[in-house]
Amino acid sequence: MEKKIEVSLVKENDDGSADYMFNLPPESVAAFARLGIMTAIQAAVGEAEQLNPDYIEKVVRECADIAYEVGLHRQTKHEILRRFGLEVTDED
Repeated sequence: MEKKIEVSLVKENDDGSADYMFNLPPESVAAFARLGIMTAIQAAVGEAEQLNPDYIEKVVRECADIAYEVGLHRQTKHEILRRFGLEVTDED
């Protein structure tokens, strides 16, 4: 059985915008978290490439460590490292 996303209108604002609440299944929350982390890492690597390419591996490894520390799976950490062409070691 597929879990659905529930969307509820919280309030309509005077400027014509509106506030909504989203009730997401855990799988969707995890997917959004992974997407957000990967987007942040890609931005960090892009900045590192422009500012100091020598630090790209350090930036990616630190971001992958943070992803693991905030509760994403070890598999996600390894996926991040592989995506940026880094070797996964026993220490990872």
